[in-house]
Amino acid sequence: MRRRRHRRINPGKTVKVLHVESSTSWGGQEYRTCLEIKWLNGRGHDAWLICDPRSEVLARARELGTPLCPLSLRHRINFFASWRIWRFCRQQQVDLVVVYGSKAHWLCLPLFLSGVPLLRIRSTTGSVGRAGRAFIFKYGCDAILADAPVVKQQLVQSGVPADKISVVASGVDLSRFHPNGSRTNIRHELGIPEDAPLILNIGMIRSDKGQMRLIRAAFK
Repeated sequence: MRRRRHRRINPGKTVKVLHVESSTSWGGQEYRTCLEIKWLNGRGHDAWLICDPRSEVLARARELGTPLCPLSLRHRINFFASWRIWRFCRQQQVDLVVVYGSKAHWLCLPLFLSGVPLLRIRSTTGSVGRAGRAFIFKYGCDAILADAPVVKQQLVQSGVPADKISVVASGVDLSRFHPNGSRTNIRHELGIPEDAPLILNIGMIRSDKGQMRLIRAAFK
């Protein structure tokens, strides 16, 4: 399949970005997406989030003041949902659609085929899976953004062209998180003695993240 030319966006113009998140649970990726939307809107651009109305993402994003468009995203093949997303892009003159996860990607595939620029975010490790999933990475988007070199490596091993993938690590707000902060406040808050070992985990507690492996290694 012939690669499309990327549409160039004038650096001086307002950029309009639509994020589509099909996840039903709230975690680091979803929180980071809302922060990115807030960052874009705070700098003169326009950004929105489409998410499922029955998901935890909707409630949390609403608390953060994220501009929202609730839409059922439970099924990856839903022509009505795809049409709703396409219509939103036409009405708001969206410059770029950003998708997270397989369902959102398949729902936005018709938009890509109709000429809407589409960026896929990949932040998880592991095999891409069946040939159908590899196909959509290869031919169903303009570019892929991976948040670590290992994620790009796994995509390349699945047959995705390396020049289609850019690696950009997740950012950190240094005004809130910096090495000069107090190391005693959290101990006082949790009642942990100053001389007790303290391991801090940043992230969701999930088996694939290996937190229990870390605990077992620390207490051997």
